[in-house]
Amino acid sequence: MYTVWELLAYAYISLSIHMFPEDGELSLGPWEGAPVAADTPVPDMSPSDMLMLIHADKGLQINLLAMLSAVLISIQVLLGSRRRRSGNKIIVYLLQAAYTVSFPVFVYTIGLIQSVEAPKQLDSQLLWAVGLLLLLGSVDGMSAFSRQEVENSKGVQAEHMIKTVLVLWLLVSRSDVSEGGGVLLIYFLLCWVYSILRVAQRMKALRKASSVHGLVRSAKVVADYMQHVYASDDTIHSPMDMAKCKYLVLGEEKDSSPPSKAPCYLSEVGSKGKLVTFDMIWNSKDKLLLSPTPDDDQNKRARVLSPTPDDDQNRCAPAPLKDTCLSFALFKLLKRRFCPGLPIAEEGDPEALKFVLAEGKHAFCLVEVELSFLYDFFYTKYPALFPAAPVALRVLRFVVLLGLFKVLLLDFILEAITYYAKVPAKLLENNTGYSSSHAVNFILFNNILVVFMILSIDILQDVATGYSNWAIVHYVCDYVYLRRRTDSDGDRSKGWWMTAKRWWNRGFGIRRALIKWVAARRAKESAHWWDNKLGQYSLLNSCGYTAHKTNAFSLLTLRLLEKTGEGRKRDKDVILTDKIKEEVLSSLEKSGGRLSVDRSGGLRNMVLQLHWAPFDLSSSTHTVLVWHIATTICADQDQGTDNPDQLGSSRLVATTLSSYCAYLLAFVPDMLPDHSYTATQILDAVILDARERLRTTKTLSERCKKMVQLGKPKPDSNNMVQDKSILILGASLADKLLSRNDRPPWELLAGFWADLVLFLAPSDKADVHADHLATGGEFMTHLWALLTHAGIVHRPDVDAASHA
Repeated sequence: MYTVWELLAYAYISLSIHMFPEDGELSLGPWEGAPVAADTPVPDMSPSDMLMLIHADKGLQINLLAMLSAVLISIQVLLGSRRRRSGNKIIVYLLQAAYTVSFPVFVYTIGLIQSVEAPKQLDSQLLWAVGLLLLLGSVDGMSAFSRQEVENSKGVQAEHMIKTVLVLWLLVSRSDVSEGGGVLLIYFLLCWVYSILRVAQRMKALRKASSVHGLVRSAKVVADYMQHVYASDDTIHSPMDMAKCKYLVLGEEKDSSPPSKAPCYLSEVGSKGKLVTFDMIWNSKDKLLLSPTPDDDQNKRARVLSPTPDDDQNRCAPAPLKDTCLSFALFKLLKRRFCPGLPIAEEGDPEALKFVLAEGKHAFCLVEVELSFLYDFFYTKYPALFPAAPVALRVLRFVVLLGLFKVLLLDFILEAITYYAKVPAKLLENNTGYSSSHAVNFILFNNILVVFMILSIDILQDVATGYSNWAIVHYVCDYVYLRRRTDSDGDRSKGWWMTAKRWWNRGFGIRRALIKWVAARRAKESAHWWDNKLGQYSLLNSCGYTAHKTNAFSLLTLRLLEKTGEGRKRDKDVILTDKIKEEVLSSLEKSGGRLSVDRSGGLRNMVLQLHWAPFDLSSSTHTVLVWHIATTICADQDQGTDNPDQLGSSRLVATTLSSYCAYLLAFVPDMLPDHSYTATQILDAVILDARERLRTTKTLSERCKKMVQLGKPKPDSNNMVQDKSILILGASLADKLLSRNDRPPWELLAGFWADLVLFLAPSDKADVHADHLATGGEFMTHLWALLTHAGIVHRPDVDAASHA
């Protein structure tokens, strides 16, 4: 009798895939079987001859398509996670093309394999079929391309079902002609089952992110929990005191029961004791999560009123781990914004506003990580990969990868070396009809490359997933939960078992050290999570621009690529500086939660003589354009542009935010309050007006000088019937701003633009923000999330804000 291990070893040794056919039958090519004299030289193949050979030989076609499919999937792996950090259109279009084309190429490849009758390379071609299916399921960094695809998850599921059925049909129909026998067929079926389980993880991630399935269920639990917390005693929860912060981190979905009790019918959370809230993490006494002292916590909040340059260095060592968990808790709160109708319990809470202000600039760091979780939730498989996969799946993965290692090292590389060693090159060429420097080398390279890609993608993505922020949060929560169980009275009898299990999960201290190092490293790199840049656009500078090349290319692609509108030339993006963040936070603090513009009245006093309302916020498009034109003129007329003083810093803030708001209006109008089509029409009209009035000017300086002349009031004109076009209103506003001082009031303008971006940020267009997370992100999305956690969910009354 054979033991189980002996049978497994025999099966592993029997697993063999031949890259070159045996018995000299090396090709499906047109020369197969043709007599070739021993002294007849084989001519070198030209590119045209190679194309003819590929056209005639389906074996080469299958190898080419297999490599193409692997390359397309590799592009998704490499660029899938990068698109949240870059707004580069080349990356977006390349990724979209790879994502769209991979399905038809895969289906055509499987059909081509099926159409070949008893091919001599069937073993390797069957491996390509299951290997490509494995690659498709291994793309952890990209489960969907857009939010629309998330909501249409059944369409994606249908595509994957077609792929898996085609591969199974191929395996069953060709099992009788495979040279590898039953062992090889069993291995292929194991690979097929493993690929199905990987695809099932993607389907699970899509359903969790769908607003009609997992998203609304999880958001409802969080909304009910926060309602219960705010309805309880005020001393239970306080976002200002981290030791009393009851924000949910993990476990609420498994530790909750459906609404059943009248009159509120809220979900009950925490009844099973598996819940982890942020105060549990903050109060943990373990070395991994040692909280700062109460004095340090108070000093941190005191520094908000008088910040010092060393604030970032004064944060405690384990802060990155806690910050990551806090960002994850904020991400769960933010999911409620994607489910209209769910209550935001902390809306209008002064403590929520104080919490954001107390964090200072660090609040933006928390939001950056929070939005990275939101991106992963909508567009990656990470939500379905945690907690860890079941043991059966991990064992199956080990078997599949072990078989691929054997195929790569022994069957392909070793066989190629030994085959070339004992077969003369001339005989090889004469029997195949291929030039040894072309086709045979290509088959060798292609086979090894595809198997290597399957192995490397699976392994590298497993490492990336194991040390992602999702893994950090689950590791910390498991750490806290197991510690609490060990320390509880009811579990002291199992203390040794819980300690052993905890050490096993922590990798005997090695994993803990790596987790801490990864979290600390990421905390220093804000650009890791998004583009960290502000788009810029100047109406006066680009009003004469026409994108002839881009629009011609758009026409050639039948509008597959959108055309660029008239006068819409983007300026170079600028880095989001700390000074801009400080100005925005200062404006938020001065507002006290009631958003408005120019609270001090400094700008209002300068423009009292204008016979129109420059602070009317009823139309955000009008307001942004008028003040943007005025700010552009002021910047051009200002001669003190190089002074590194406070005034120069304010000038930079004002001009940057002005150009950013104009950029949103020109390229991302959906993020602004007005309807995007209305905003686009108004901007088009202003651009045409500018072209007509400024047609004799070429440079920005010339246009600004002409605008100054247009903005000066005419002595003989009636103010009640003067030109009220946006272009002239902006020019007349600039005239008033320049009339009283040697330089424009940059401090007041910086404060105005900070007020305005905050006023524009609150929105119910959550899906618009989610869409732009996949193209580098927008600063307006960060403000939208920041204000949500500050208790500011809706835009204030327009009349009250206009006359504040």
